[in-house]
Amino acid sequence: MTHQKFLSACFMIALGLFFVVGCSRNQSDLLTIYARDDRATLATAEPNLAAFAGSVALLTHSFRMKTVGESFFKIPAPKLGDFFGLCQEEPFFEERVVGDCTGFLVSETQLVTAGHCISSHAECEQRKFVFNHHTAGQELFATQDVYSCRRIISSLPKSKGDLVVVELDRPKTNPSGSRLFNVASVASTQHTELVTLGYPSGISLKSAPLEGRRHSRDTYSFRGRADVSGGSSGSPLFSPETGTLEGVVLGGENDFVWDASASCSRSKVCTADTCSGERFASREALLNLFKM
Repeated sequence: MTHQKFLSACFMIALGLFFVVGCSRNQSDLLTIYARDDRATLATAEPNLAAFAGSVALLTHSFRMKTVGESFFKIPAPKLGDFFGLCQEEPFFEERVVGDCTGFLVSETQLVTAGHCISSHAECEQRKFVFNHHTAGQELFATQDVYSCRRIISSLPKSKGDLVVVELDRPKTNPSGSRLFNVASVASTQHTELVTLGYPSGISLKSAPLEGRRHSRDTYSFRGRADVSGGSSGSPLFSPETGTLEGVVLGGENDFVWDASASCSRSKVCTADTCSGERFASREALLNLFKM
């Protein structure tokens, strides 16, 4: 089961039960750690990443949102640890699971995400995009930061990269200094640091670097090591120096191990070559997405 499909299944169950610890006890999809946990909050991430934070959106569903007055939406959500049955010492245990995918802006009206996050026009109509979710535990969001999906502009099947670009219901106005992501035909150099920005497990924004080398699977995808998880699908992999996109997170390893002695789940830790890595759509797939 992919990261995003697992999260969506748990969310549907949670509608009737508020939250479901049992989901995590029978599955293993949350977070794969490569040697050590390199996830960073916006406050602790590299300074040049802040310029891109306003262009990364959390994907959730309209049925999860409740109107609060004229200026806010509330997304009632369980804690990460409760929802997935985590051991108490797991990172970000107290954060709220408010979404299930990530997307990013390439223009004021165009947003890219993984194809399995928005697979049809019917799903487009149900989606909401929440920007500026940078605070742990947040459930209340300004209406000005919430956008709808107007239409699918183009999409690629899984065999060609599993990507989709959609049109927002209105232009996203970024504050001064905020940067959009660049779909360029010129690749970054091999020595340029590449980073992901996304909403792992549907919690607040986190960054994580690409560790080591990329391993190509085919023209449209590759494998790489990064501390991402369910909810990270659709996250941009890019150069913080230039904003040039090098890939998009699609999914990867099963991420949990059940600790029978403690009766809770722990993050799976990969060392050396014990794991195959996370799957990314390639730059070539991104370029094809915008040629359609």
